[in-house]
Amino acid sequence: MVKMKNIFRVTVLLLLSVWIIGCSDDADDVKPSVIKSDVNFTAEGGKGTIEVSAQNNITASSDNDWCVVNVTGAIVEVTVTANENPLGRTALVTLQAGSETLSVPVTQAGMLLLLDTDELSVFFAGGEGEVTVTKNLLPFHVAVADDWVTYSVDGNKIIFTVEPSVIPRVTYASVTSDILTRYVEIYQGPSYSDLLGNWVMTYTVGGSNYNIPVKLLQKTAGTTYTLSGIPINSQYTANLQVTFNPLSGNLAIAAGQYIGNLGSEYYTFCLFSSQGNLSWDTTAQYEAMIDLSQPVFRYRFADNGTWPDNTVMGFSPETFYTEKPSMLSHWGAYYQYINVVLTKL
Repeated sequence: MVKMKNIFRVTVLLLLSVWIIGCSDDADDVKPSVIKSDVNFTAEGGKGTIEVSAQNNITASSDNDWCVVNVTGAIVEVTVTANENPLGRTALVTLQAGSETLSVPVTQAGMLLLLDTDELSVFFAGGEGEVTVTKNLLPFHVAVADDWVTYSVDGNKIIFTVEPSVIPRVTYASVTSDILTRYVEIYQGPSYSDLLGNWVMTYTVGGSNYNIPVKLLQKTAGTTYTLSGIPINSQYTANLQVTFNPLSGNLAIAAGQYIGNLGSEYYTFCLFSSQGNLSWDTTAQYEAMIDLSQPVFRYRFADNGTWPDNTVMGFSPETFYTEKPSMLSHWGAYYQYINVVLTKL
């Protein structure tokens, strides 16, 4: 009987030992889990935490030296240094509890340098333009290519000051923060009133250039001019309406502008194309951009795509035998103005 009791006790002790060992192994095998974390960093870096649930004591390690970890109980403190690179980066923090591990990514944004605009426009009278800088780390430095533009810095704003001019011009400013650089184009161009006055119109006929004096006069303030002094025949000149774009500074001449009549001859300004076609459709335009290639105030006219399937070469005061233009009543033109250029006097 005593022997049976001893056997029973030994059996119970063995089972208990197995149960305890089993429980210990099960506890070791419970994977740690993240309760909450705050490990997404800006470029400045800083500190964040990972709160962990685990059966055993935890340890933590990082796979990058810019991310340092320290464990206090169930809290992992993460310290991240500043990121002076424009690219973001990621480190992995490995948590270990017993034999189980868990990896938690730590992310950090790259250095930021943004401008609210990359171009400024100032009229001939001169003046100021402002650029706002958005950054998240290092100071920025400004440089301007030409001395007719100066600048000052007020916090995150750059104030550019442009000297007066009588010709269009363009320069560039660079804004640099560490390895990042952004550029601003600074353009000085005309206002509506800057175009009023005397000009020379240059055009091509038979490979030769010809010059005639013309004027841009106010028609509708801010939007349209009268270009006066365009010969329509050997005795008379006429006026063209020219539209001003205040945003770009461009000029445009529309086809189909009726001039008037001389006896039985009716005159309309038309556009002609390199394809040999003629247009009096008012939607077709001959447009001029400011020519910055020369140190003078000059507009150069060219096709702008408003006449489908045709490339505008120039304009001409065409003669018709009826007031309303048509190919049946078309006679021809005394002059054709090709490759037109306007130069300010």
